[in-house]
Amino acid sequence: SNEFLSEHGEDAFSQKFTNIISKNVSRIDQLVEEVLILNRRDRVNPTLINLAKYIGDFLNEFELAKPEAKGHIRAKINLIKGIVYFDFGHLQQILWNLFNNAWHHSDVNNPLIVIYITEVENKSITISISDSGPGIKSAIKDKIFEPFFTTEKNGTGLGLYIARELALTNGAYLDYVPQTKRFEMKCKVK
Repeated sequence: SNEFLSEHGEDAFSQKFTNIISKNVSRIDQLVEEVLILNRRDRVNPTLINLAKYIGDFLNEFELAKPEAKGHIRAKINLIKGIVYFDFGHLQQILWNLFNNAWHHSDVNNPLIVIYITEVENKSITISISDSGPGIKSAIKDKIFEPFFTTEKNGTGLGLYIARELALTNGAYLDYVPQTKRFEMKCKVK
């Protein structure tokens, strides 16, 4: 294993080999974790979630996990009741996947993530996420929610697929809107 190689190989080749193994083990761990999340999508435990409070807590957690994002996230919230009936863990996973993507694809020189939450006439709530990056190319727009499709060297191609599946499990719909360069999830108000 990695520990054995680290202890017994000090030359440059051994170190390079150890790094390759370590990266691949991390990638396999990530893939297994994502498949397990997907497997649990049918175990829905919806609760009433106050989005205004939830989003504040979520943004704090995201900034703790990614301190470099602090000060580069904006929230624009326009809610009436702001209550959705959603599995808390599923909502957390959906937003985590979308925020990770947004941060990763944000403009390096001007990183920014904006989350918009808008409620329409006590009937639906739209949660939209955009970033300061160039947006998704039209050539791949129709593939981004397919399992194992990725443009990243170390990506698994499951993040957006899982996010959409979890949304559907909760009666919501997640899509990408090219005109606004936003991921939008429409939820029913409770």
